[in-house]
Amino acid sequence: MLDLTDHRGAWTGMWRTYLEPGELYDESPLEATIAVREAGFVIEYRGSIQGQEVTGRIRWAEAGPATTVDWVDSWHTRGVHERLVGAGEAPPSYQYGDEDPWTWDITIAATDAGITVTHHNTGPGVPRYAGVVMRLDARRA
Repeated sequence: MLDLTDHRGAWTGMWRTYLEPGELYDESPLEATIAVREAGFVIEYRGSIQGQEVTGRIRWAEAGPATTVDWVDSWHTRGVHERLVGAGEAPPSYQYGDEDPWTWDITIAATDAGITVTHHNTGPGVPRYAGVVMRLDARRA
């Protein structure tokens, strides 16, 4: 069970975007706020990708064995709210694309040193890879 209670507040860090497996597309500073709301944890973030401002929101909620993530981002989802669902050990995910669907999933890891949010992507003939890695490692005052 994910518990971000001790990580509430304002954070800074970096995020890396990969459009192809293992090929860094962009690395940019990131600001985020973590709160406990709506029966879950909410991460609101602001950064940029190649100089273009990006804002987004991840709401992570767990009920029994199910995990639901509501995610919206001005760059990746272009403002469309996506719902990712997972159960047990499977990370919350959704599929996109009609003819050759891709899968996007999200994992969040919290340690004393900070938080890492990883968005994975996989598609036809493409093994699962990190498409976005958001590392929050410094608290803001």
